[in-house]
Amino acid sequence: MQNPASYYRKVVPLLSLGCVLAFSLFVHGQNAENAAQLPCPTTASNGSAGQIPALEAEKQNLKSAGKQLGALFKKKPASTAAASANPCSTAPAPAAAPGATGNSAQPAANTQPIVSGGGNWTGPFTPPAGTEIAPLVVGPYSQGSQTEVSPGRVHLASLVPNGSKWSIIVDGKAGPRVEQVFNQGDRATGVTFSPDNNHYAYCALMGSDYVVILDGKEIFRDSKGNMQGIIVDASCGGIRFSANSKHLYFTSSIRYDASHEMVRFVWDGTAGPGGAGADYRDFGFSPDGEHFAYHWFDPSKSAGPERLIVDGKMASYNGDNLQWSGDSQHLYSINRITQPRSEWDVLMDGKPIMKTDTVMLYVAPVGPMMVAKVTRAAGIPNPYQFLVVGDKVVSPNFPGGSSIGDVVFSADGKHYAAIVHDTNGRASVFTDGKRGDTYTHFDPFSIWNNRLGPQSTVEFTADGSKVVYVGDNGSGSQFLVLGDQESDAIHQLSWVAIAPVGNHVMAAGYNQIVLDGKMLPTFPGQIFQPQFNSDGSHYAYVVQNPNGPVVYLDGVPQRSYSAFQVNGSYYTFSPDGKHLAYFCHSASASAGNEEGLCLDGRYMPQGQGTALSNLTFSSDSNHLFWSFRQGPNVRIFVDNKPVLDGGAPAPGGFQSQDFQADGKSGLVVLVHDADSFKRVSITPASSSSVAGMLGGGPAVASAH
Repeated sequence: MQNPASYYRKVVPLLSLGCVLAFSLFVHGQNAENAAQLPCPTTASNGSAGQIPALEAEKQNLKSAGKQLGALFKKKPASTAAASANPCSTAPAPAAAPGATGNSAQPAANTQPIVSGGGNWTGPFTPPAGTEIAPLVVGPYSQGSQTEVSPGRVHLASLVPNGSKWSIIVDGKAGPRVEQVFNQGDRATGVTFSPDNNHYAYCALMGSDYVVILDGKEIFRDSKGNMQGIIVDASCGGIRFSANSKHLYFTSSIRYDASHEMVRFVWDGTAGPGGAGADYRDFGFSPDGEHFAYHWFDPSKSAGPERLIVDGKMASYNGDNLQWSGDSQHLYSINRITQPRSEWDVLMDGKPIMKTDTVMLYVAPVGPMMVAKVTRAAGIPNPYQFLVVGDKVVSPNFPGGSSIGDVVFSADGKHYAAIVHDTNGRASVFTDGKRGDTYTHFDPFSIWNNRLGPQSTVEFTADGSKVVYVGDNGSGSQFLVLGDQESDAIHQLSWVAIAPVGNHVMAAGYNQIVLDGKMLPTFPGQIFQPQFNSDGSHYAYVVQNPNGPVVYLDGVPQRSYSAFQVNGSYYTFSPDGKHLAYFCHSASASAGNEEGLCLDGRYMPQGQGTALSNLTFSSDSNHLFWSFRQGPNVRIFVDNKPVLDGGAPAPGGFQSQDFQADGKSGLVVLVHDADSFKRVSITPASSSSVAGMLGGGPAVASAH
């Protein structure tokens, strides 16, 4: 375990309150020797800032705390203050480089006019009146800090020294002092967050005991006197939350005599009997997060029948390959029988529903469907495979030596498909009882949905009506297959887009786009990142041409602007599907290397080499956020107006969410200065909006 910087040893017991105090002072400009302002309160030219009620309340509440804790914090020398100079200084902004004027780029044919505004990447500013900015110190910062960001990039955990011991700090609240915190996989802090971001847990050594902390409170302890008190290292491992974030589980290893140890499975702090396995791949967890099952054997006996424990109770049967149905109502398992002959029993809730030689079970993600892949081999010269759905054989007996691949399901759990390989080297896709055309093989493809997902070989349309795959005839040509319809030949096909609703599908290759099986006019270059908007009514992709990447919307090139990739993506649709945004360069020679924002065909210049990043729509699609890197720090923009100078960005980037009770949509961003990490919640002013950025012009839905 690596140690963060040691200078926090003296202050961690009062860290949360002390950091908040220091942060409050620098926000309000009460101490010029503190870190950079967050946010900018005033400027010489434009007076008071926007409404920040959370900060005013914080200032009042911390007056008495400042008197008690001020002596604990040393003031920074003048050199430190200079190094973290206030980017909201009232000094005049540097002169713009040639070509960086607000309207240097000119609208080109088939594009909308330039929209002025924005571009304030260095000068002083005041957030629009009504902007609410609420910062919270969530942990100390030092070079090499060990931190963990929650899945939604909303919460931050830090592992810090606390005197001679350690503490976990989550969102500014320090946990108990412990001797050691155990890593959980690749998480250096040892903290695991729940899928919904609302809970966290970790395992630590406290004295000679192993404890599990959930949301800051101890829920489990392996202590002396427990099973002879011989504790095995990493006694609480594999900390996980259930799919619905309501339950916490892990394993606890203890010794039952001087030379043997056993594993117990712990669910919500209650340990089951010793004799469980430690590999969760052998467990069965229901999709709704409410049920679990695992194998158990008596560790004190060298041999004996295994049993299952289901929801904490010993079952009367055994089995492996544990899988819950998609509706979480039934537990499927396989029981291998060796006497009087080798057979496999498929069980549902402990009751036999199939007896065969060898079988693999596949369960739909939702609903009750289960597909069994059966292999008949005993006493047969040429083994063969077939599929069973429910109690019905749905596939023919493929020729001996043929093989069936893994079964995949549609999102609604009503359709299935699998690749069948023949003995003659040909392959086909078997879907819902019907076999498709044969190919030499099927090529994997990438699916883009604002980020690169895992490669697939067989997929379904969103409504489940059509199976989707790419067939290869072995001569350099590929074919997009939708259901039983094959497209014309495509070269270098590597991207497939599937609309999130309905049955639209698009595939991209070199110079070629296929939309719903029909070839569109050819394009001059490699095509990548094809994507549909949220309702499937619009589509976009990027074409690499000699002048740079060009975004195409509904087949129309935005040739006046070349896109550039940021955070792995060239463009983004708004959640409601009505807007398309990306960072771009103007094709106008007078613009030089000016960077801008392209929104629904409008170009909004930002500046020369402004290091734009984190382009994010609010969850209600009414606001657009992005950042500009200014040395080690970032300036955050909302709807083309600067609102915050936030220090250096923390890992994880931006998170747009509805974080208020009234449903207002805003931004949560993690940043840090020289001393601490901060989570800042930004609620845009009511006068600010994407529509305002566009000057009341049409959105993408009506413009194209």
